[in-house]
Amino acid sequence: MFNLHEQLISLQEGETEIQSGFSFDGIDNTIAKRTINSITDKLVVSGENITDAETFDLLMCFARDLAAIDPKLVARGLDMLVTGFENQIKQVASTMSTAGHDPTRHAEALDRYAFLFQWTIELG
Repeated sequence: MFNLHEQLISLQEGETEIQSGFSFDGIDNTIAKRTINSITDKLVVSGENITDAETFDLLMCFARDLAAIDPKLVARGLDMLVTGFENQIKQVASTMSTAGHDPTRHAEALDRYAFLFQWTIELG
């Protein structure tokens, strides 16, 4: 389970752990674009897909390596994050308008978006 508080403390201390060995730093622009497009496809389908371990790891790599990524791809990646977040908010709104559904089941996904937004803001 993702713990936003612990992750933010790790971020402040520079100890954020990323399971993937992937890095946007120094890779070919075509590979970076393909990776961002792949993540975008997942988040457009459902904002909840941010809870997928591989997807979230790639998003953390994106946030960590922001300075090394082509500015056009950074813009595309940030648009992707906002779109995924927007899709997640729509899912929460739909859940809240349906009797008997628990909107707190979306908390982990929302926490992950909050973490990534915080990280990109700190680097920006």
